Amino acid sequence: MKAEINLIVFELLIFQVKLSPFNPNSKILNHHNFNFTINPGHTVCEKSRIFLLVAVNTRPENHRHREIIRESWTRRSLFSDLRIVFLLGSTNNALTQRRILLEANLYRDIVQQDFMDTYRNLTLKGVMSLKWISQYCANVDFLLKSDDDVLINIFQIIKYLKENEIKPKSILCNLMSNMKVIRDQTSKWFISKQEYQYEIFCDYCSGVGYMITGDLIKPMLNISYHIHFMWIDDVYMSGILGTALKANYYSLSQKYWFGPIDQIENNFEKTNLFFVYLSQEFLKFSNDFAKSLKKILKIFYSPFRISKSTRYTSDRNI
Repeated sequence: MKAEINLIVFELLIFQVKLSPFNPNSKILNHHNFNFTINPGHTVCEKSRIFLLVAVNTRPENHRHREIIRESWTRRSLFSDLRIVFLLGSTNNALTQRRILLEANLYRDIVQQDFMDTYRNLTLKGVMSLKWISQYCANVDFLLKSDDDVLINIFQIIKYLKENEIKPKSILCNLMSNMKVIRDQTSKWFISKQEYQYEIFCDYCSGVGYMITGDLIKPMLNISYHIHFMWIDDVYMSGILGTALKANYYSLSQKYWFGPIDQIENNFEKTNLFFVYLSQEFLKFSNDFAKSLKKILKIFYSPFRISKSTRYTSDRNI
């Protein structure tokens, strides 16, 4: 036990001393040679300057989740300089894929590549988002990454980003520090020495949601070709790539809510939450779309007393 503790302390010292413990290889290690099967191209950002692009990880079959998100916290009628894309891998279910194609033709917000949509391919989905943004939405000030089982207070996030001077090359999130790597082979989170040689993860962001400045997107994509791939996307995307690029991290843990859903409303107004993690409760809500949408709108919009004519733009004077 003492030896194990000493090893952990030694690893912590390594991360404190080294500015970038993940030096990129001169050779290409990851080719990222998957093809876009659904690509809205420039229709999302229209080659214009976008303040906030939201990229949502979603499973192919989660049509209702995407519908609720479109009709609530990403409404274009409220946010003139916000855009959203949903990130998908491939599915073997022909009916599901046909529904996705119909959805993509209707909303023009689906991005899909031809890798299988599985839990262990989430890092591929993250790299896909960097590649797509670099090609089709490069003029973005901030990228917000999240999942489709999270409620997001987009009002508070935009307000925060516009009222605070955010340093270039920054990542803002629920920062996870000094997290021990799991070596138990029976665990869902098992990581081998070949995948990650240290016993302590570098700082990384909870995958519930995080924001990165637009100037990090292309560098993260470029360096991802040269840094050893790892399947835990939160660690790889926000941690390993961010550390290699010497990104600035902003810890916003007080802006996240993981508690019971029936306590959202009181805590929401008291703490100005950004992200509310719903998990399986979201699935329960989505069985009744009208009620779930009404609750979402009540929680997110009422503190701001938003009128129909209100629109958030890139002006910093909100």
